[in-house]
Amino acid sequence: MLQQVGEANLRRDAAGFYKELFSAPTSQHLIPKPEQWPPTFRRFEPLRVRAYADGFSLALFDGHMGEEGLYVVPSGMDNVPRAGPHAEFRKMSDGIYWYRFPQ
Repeated sequence: MLQQVGEANLRRDAAGFYKELFSAPTSQHLIPKPEQWPPTFRRFEPLRVRAYADGFSLALFDGHMGEEGLYVVPSGMDNVPRAGPHAEFRKMSDGIYWYRFPQ
């Protein structure tokens, strides 16, 4: 699916969506409604999308081991998501990571 959507398209849409969501001061993260998601996000049929200060998580799997999916850093941003006890990231390409948020 990532190849069909295109990495550059996904990151470009993430950049526009990021500007829209974070134009006003906000909390640690936002949970935008599905009707707000860019078309490239919808193509992955995520369970949910969360917007963070450094990118977006597109939850593709959610089970007893935790949540997994794509983490997209908007184009124009050079952030690298930080792993920790509640987050694991594996780089797939520039600005796109496979994440796991353990239970």
